[in-house]
Amino acid sequence: MDAEYQAYARQALALAKLPPRAKILDVGAGLGALSLQAVQPPHHHQVWAVDYAEGMLKQLEARADEELSGEQRKRLHVAQMDGQDLQLDINSFDAAFAMFSLIFFPDRIQGLREMHRVIKPNGVAVVTSWGNPKKHGVIRRNNQALVAVNPNIPRPATVPPAFSLSDPAVFESEMKASGFVDVEIVPVVENFVIDDPGQFWDHMRYGFPGVNHLLNNYYNEQQVQQVRSLFVSKLRSEFAGQDRIFLSAEALVGIGRKRS
Repeated sequence: MDAEYQAYARQALALAKLPPRAKILDVGAGLGALSLQAVQPPHHHQVWAVDYAEGMLKQLEARADEELSGEQRKRLHVAQMDGQDLQLDINSFDAAFAMFSLIFFPDRIQGLREMHRVIKPNGVAVVTSWGNPKKHGVIRRNNQALVAVNPNIPRPATVPPAFSLSDPAVFESEMKASGFVDVEIVPVVENFVIDDPGQFWDHMRYGFPGVNHLLNNYYNEQQVQQVRSLFVSKLRSEFAGQDRIFLSAEALVGIGRKRS
């Protein structure tokens, strides 16, 4: 699924409209979908990639060592850090990005305030969230399988974290409350490309936090396999005869600036 996240990262970098060789921060960098692109042409940015999960950073560094040239690798700085308490100087970055990470913070506003604190006056923050779940082709079809296997699955009392900023008005309000001005919420759509539905679902089981939570808490292993089977059969039936399956998913990109 990394190719899909790289596509959203390309859109985020384009929307930031930064000049080459900017100094940027990637909060919750994960496996580096944005960071690894940002150090390469045409951007040549200096990137500080931070994440709370040490394991993620080890994987990011291994990828960087394998995929980047020597000069590109020198532009990537990796550090373990809590996005709600960044150990970074005030007014020190041209831009800060949070690619599908801030939505999982216990305190999103604090995370946004930290991004605001560390960017320079007139610097830009770019935050991505999943949009309307009905416009996420993967989640919508998997939810249908989940309900079919367990119709009594409880509805969440609050919006799941993955979709916690899916309302553009809420997204805009939280960015403004954190000090950002000239805030825009831009919908973008990319495709998840599926060659093997079963393999894709196996990755989704562990790679989508919301899906993983539901399966672990409301389904036994037999039911989990039933969900998998329904998801796979649904895709193979719906897209019969196609070698590749394309499922679109809407994301929202929030862009805001720090007052000059």
